[in-house]
Amino acid sequence: MKKCQLEPFYSKPTICLNNYELDPANYLTLPSLTFDAMQKFTEVELELLNNYDMYMFIEKGIRGGITSCIKRHAIANNKDLNDTLFDCNKPSNYLTYIDANNLYGWAMIKPMPKDGFRWLTNKEIKRFNVQSITNDSPIGYIIECNIGYPSYLHDYHNDLPFLPEKQCPPNSKQVKLLTTLNDKEYYVCHYVNLKQALDNGLVLKRIHRILQFNQSPWLKSYILFNTEKRKQSNNEFEKDFYKLLNNAMFGKSIENVRDRLNLELVNTEKRLSKLISRPNFKNRIVYSENLSAVECSKDVVLFNKPIYIGFTVLELSKFHMYDFHYNIMKPFYSNKINLLYIDTDSFFYEIFTKDLYEDFNNLSIKKYFDMSDYPKNHKCYFVENKKKLGCFKDECMGIPIVEFIGLRSKLYTYRTMNDLYLEEKKMKLKKAKGVTKSVIKNHINFYDYKNCLFSSCNIRKEMRMFQSKKHTLRTVTINKLALNGNDDKRCIQKDGVHTLAYGHTKLKI
Repeated sequence: MKKCQLEPFYSKPTICLNNYELDPANYLTLPSLTFDAMQKFTEVELELLNNYDMYMFIEKGIRGGITSCIKRHAIANNKDLNDTLFDCNKPSNYLTYIDANNLYGWAMIKPMPKDGFRWLTNKEIKRFNVQSITNDSPIGYIIECNIGYPSYLHDYHNDLPFLPEKQCPPNSKQVKLLTTLNDKEYYVCHYVNLKQALDNGLVLKRIHRILQFNQSPWLKSYILFNTEKRKQSNNEFEKDFYKLLNNAMFGKSIENVRDRLNLELVNTEKRLSKLISRPNFKNRIVYSENLSAVECSKDVVLFNKPIYIGFTVLELSKFHMYDFHYNIMKPFYSNKINLLYIDTDSFFYEIFTKDLYEDFNNLSIKKYFDMSDYPKNHKCYFVENKKKLGCFKDECMGIPIVEFIGLRSKLYTYRTMNDLYLEEKKMKLKKAKGVTKSVIKNHINFYDYKNCLFSSCNIRKEMRMFQSKKHTLRTVTINKLALNGNDDKRCIQKDGVHTLAYGHTKLKI
């Protein structure tokens, strides 16, 4: 076996013992290790919720990352393209794909809840003024409220409405995270997000409940330690290891213990009948005449995870994305910027400007960007914010994007001017969730996406994959719908390109 293949086996125990004084051999998974490492490193004592209403209240506010396709097609026209692509008689515009450095890591260095959970009384709620509380206050709040979305904001907020919520889109039974312009009722959110929404024109109509807690940036030292170690790493294993330590910390804090099952292998008919007759029986898998597996839900569910950490990380990460979009990019470009696509920690923009890279060098926005990935001879090259948490970086590293096609969430593509870049980054330029990498790479091209968008056609592809059934591996061939232009997260307009958020006044006419 090559030395590089053995490196993780030698490196991991040494890294863990030297930095965290923990032996990875004592852990089944890295998430378990990182949670213990965090507690040992920070010496924090976290309060576990013993009030079921509080636990359910926080669970109600847990919403994942936002993914949405807003404008489904855009073509660049600027002086950085070659002569065949640039038309000087048309307005100059750029397409740019920017991504936040470790977004959840940025959120985790902010004040996090730790203890002192209690409900505010009705008298306290009447006196409560959310806008008077600072973001780094030692006391934090989770608020359930009714919010009004004034119609005069609908056009300005259409690309990225505040306060996303889980809903079924019209004519659908599948719950999705939607950004809508509708009023919100019994909406649970972090007080920082509520302040942000109110600062941008939304109206607080009523507060139903408020959960108070003590907060501090107790997680900051652990996250920054791992981030600094990642900067110092000189091999891919260590870089991925330290990155995963931070990401897994978030995942461990939001673990859903309700999903856990008891699984028992049974080889007698008597025991099988007994388990099936139990009220918590869920499923049975027959492997052979004398062997079955019986799945039963837990008799008792122990809620021993600090889900308030995961909730806060998700809320603050959304705060950061909205803050960048509405307080940095839109004020800088005014009405000359269009949001094409958002995916949790990244934005795809269409910007009408003479020189995008001159704009990025402007001191008013330069401090928000990590420009260390640009070539050293590029006008934007700047190392000061290298790997800085929350800073945004150009995914194409200064190579001009020519065209963007977005069909729906997790289904988009773009092409650049550089053919070499296309070959090296082929998988990055085409996204199709649920489709195997080999099919995306070899059997789907940019024009398939374009035909799907403008011809309203569906594209199916054969995929060969390994499938495990009853612990037996087999190779199967599936004919799957790979590309489809139906997007029910927003209302698609007649031109098939522009979309409106649900709740927009133009949809009520």
